[in-house]
Amino acid sequence: MCAERAAAAHGVPFNGTGYFLVVSDASSRQLLRVFTDETSYTPDASRWGYLASSQQPLTLSITWAQFEENDIPVNSGPFVGGTLPLTIE
Repeated sequence: MCAERAAAAHGVPFNGTGYFLVVSDASSRQLLRVFTDETSYTPDASRWGYLASSQQPLTLSITWAQFEENDIPVNSGPFVGGTLPLTIE
Protein backbone atom coordinates (compact mmCIF):
# COMPACT_ATOMS: atom_id res chain seq x y z
CA MET A 1 0.00 0.00 0.00
CA CYS A 2 1.33 3.42 -0.95
CA ALA A 3 1.46 6.27 1.52
CA GLU A 4 -0.69 9.28 0.72
CA ARG A 5 1.19 12.23 -0.70
CA ALA A 6 0.41 15.88 -0.21
CA ALA A 7 -1.50 17.49 -3.05
CA ALA A 8 -0.15 20.63 -4.65
CA ALA A 9 -2.31 23.14 -6.47
CA HIS A 10 -0.81 25.22 -9.25
CA GLY A 11 -1.82 28.61 -10.46
CA VAL A 12 -2.85 31.85 -8.88
CA PRO A 13 -4.98 31.54 -5.69
CA PHE A 14 -8.62 32.45 -6.26
CA ASN A 15 -9.95 35.56 -4.53
CA GLY A 16 -13.40 37.07 -4.87
CA THR A 17 -16.89 35.75 -5.44
CA GLY A 18 -17.17 32.32 -7.02
CA TYR A 19 -20.37 30.81 -8.40
CA PHE A 20 -21.11 27.10 -8.79
CA LEU A 21 -23.82 26.49 -11.39
CA VAL A 22 -25.54 23.12 -11.77
CA VAL A 23 -28.10 22.35 -14.47
CA SER A 24 -30.18 19.22 -13.77
CA ASP A 25 -32.84 17.42 -15.79
CA ALA A 26 -36.34 16.34 -14.73
CA SER A 27 -34.97 13.25 -12.99
CA SER A 28 -32.40 15.34 -11.03
CA ARG A 29 -29.46 14.08 -13.10
CA GLN A 30 -26.75 16.74 -13.19
CA LEU A 31 -26.09 17.67 -16.83
CA LEU A 32 -23.73 20.61 -16.45
CA ARG A 33 -21.54 21.79 -13.57
CA VAL A 34 -19.63 25.06 -13.90
CA PHE A 35 -17.51 27.10 -11.50
CA THR A 36 -17.08 30.72 -12.54
CA ASP A 37 -16.27 34.13 -11.14
CA GLU A 38 -18.47 35.81 -13.75
CA THR A 39 -22.05 36.97 -13.10
CA SER A 40 -23.21 35.44 -16.38
CA TYR A 41 -22.46 32.20 -18.21
CA THR A 42 -23.34 31.02 -21.71
CA PRO A 43 -22.62 27.37 -22.61
CA ASP A 44 -20.84 26.68 -25.88
CA ALA A 45 -22.89 25.34 -28.81
CA SER A 46 -22.31 21.66 -28.06
CA ARG A 47 -23.29 21.99 -24.38
CA TRP A 48 -26.30 24.10 -25.32
CA GLY A 49 -27.43 21.40 -27.77
CA TYR A 50 -26.95 18.72 -25.11
CA LEU A 51 -29.07 20.68 -22.63
CA ALA A 52 -31.77 21.36 -25.24
CA SER A 53 -32.05 17.64 -26.06
CA SER A 54 -32.23 16.60 -22.39
CA GLN A 55 -35.32 15.60 -20.45
CA GLN A 56 -37.25 18.79 -19.64
CA PRO A 57 -37.94 20.61 -17.40
CA LEU A 58 -34.44 21.65 -16.44
CA THR A 59 -33.43 23.46 -13.27
CA LEU A 60 -30.50 25.75 -12.56
CA SER A 61 -29.05 25.74 -9.06
CA ILE A 62 -26.69 28.54 -8.02
CA THR A 63 -24.37 28.35 -5.02
CA TRP A 64 -21.85 31.08 -4.25
CA ALA A 65 -19.12 31.95 -1.77
CA GLN A 66 -16.56 34.65 -1.13
CA PHE A 67 -13.01 33.26 -1.46
CA GLU A 68 -9.73 34.44 0.04
CA GLU A 69 -6.61 32.64 -1.20
CA ASN A 70 -8.67 29.59 -2.33
CA ASP A 71 -10.32 29.41 1.09
CA ILE A 72 -13.85 30.26 2.20
CA PRO A 73 -13.56 32.18 5.49
CA VAL A 74 -16.16 31.79 8.25
CA ASN A 75 -19.49 33.42 7.33
CA SER A 76 -18.42 33.76 3.67
CA GLY A 77 -20.40 30.83 2.30
CA PRO A 78 -21.21 28.69 0.61
CA PHE A 79 -24.67 30.16 0.16
CA VAL A 80 -27.42 28.59 -1.90
CA GLY A 81 -28.67 31.32 -4.20
CA GLY A 82 -31.69 29.33 -5.31
CA THR A 83 -32.97 26.82 -7.79
CA LEU A 84 -34.65 28.21 -10.88
CA PRO A 85 -36.60 26.65 -13.74
CA LEU A 86 -34.62 26.72 -16.97
CA THR A 87 -36.37 26.55 -20.34
CA ILE A 88 -34.33 25.79 -23.46
CA GLU A 89 -36.02 25.72 -26.83
